[in-house]
Amino acid sequence: AMLTASNPDNNDEFGASVAVHGSVIAIGAPSEDAADSSDTAIAADSGAVYLFRHDGSTWLEEKYLKGPTPAEYDNFGAAVSLSNGLVAVAAPSRDNSVPDHGAVYIYSNTGADWTQTCLLFPAINSVTAQDKLMFGSQVSLHGTTLAASGYFEDNFSSENAGGVYLYEDATNCSQPGLRIEASNASGGDRFGAAISLYEDVLVVGAPWEDSNSSGIDGAQDPATSPNAGAAYFFTRGASGWSQYNFIKASNPDGNDRFGASVALSGDSLAIGAFREGSDATGTDGDQQSNDSSNSGAIYIFR
Repeated sequence: AMLTASNPDNNDEFGASVAVHGSVIAIGAPSEDAADSSDTAIAADSGAVYLFRHDGSTWLEEKYLKGPTPAEYDNFGAAVSLSNGLVAVAAPSRDNSVPDHGAVYIYSNTGADWTQTCLLFPAINSVTAQDKLMFGSQVSLHGTTLAASGYFEDNFSSENAGGVYLYEDATNCSQPGLRIEASNASGGDRFGAAISLYEDVLVVGAPWEDSNSSGIDGAQDPATSPNAGAAYFFTRGASGWSQYNFIKASNPDGNDRFGASVALSGDSLAIGAFREGSDATGTDGDQQSNDSSNSGAIYIFR
């Protein structure tokens, strides 16, 4: 099947984000321009999300979502995630007393409809009081637990080091969220450019991280391989969330951007490095060739 919006228009970017859970698909169109759900006024790039459900024979559009107060350039729908009757919708360019601070909207399926449950964003403090935090750049929902990143976040003096916020119950609108950062946070790493949450495990990509170690839990310094990239493995225990592993490619190289994409399910983890340059084919070929610039690779960990 090919799915399209019920109100298509130029440059809406329908399909810029997508999430699937069971028979439901959420599709973001972050440059959609309607100012409200009636689609009769204009708010440029305010964004929208479309929910489709499979009825056993075909896909039907079930809901057209807009933020409650759509504003120009909010980019509602830039990231989406679905889990067990909940959908998280990010609007990373939403203003919250500072420009482009970002927010995540939580909607729940009541059976007959989808209704907004919560609006989440970090409190304004010494870390988050910045332009272009862009909270919600990436979102991942598992059960009622939400991870949302602001990978342009400045970590004090480290510009664009990035941060991720964890909400144990995304339907509890009053919780502040737990902020986590890389164990070797550094300017420009963009920790949170990719995130994947599964049960009590969170994997976070930082594709601009610069260390030159390889494999699991190698040295996190010195920063001698610019933009090689890294991923960070966090687990949730009785005392909360903590970093468990620091993950690098088996063949790290500058500008490979390892950690630009991550996907976690069960005991399998996939990490993308879209600028890796070997000309190997298939599985476990020659990782050191570097004869095919930006060909890309995926690394599987179990």
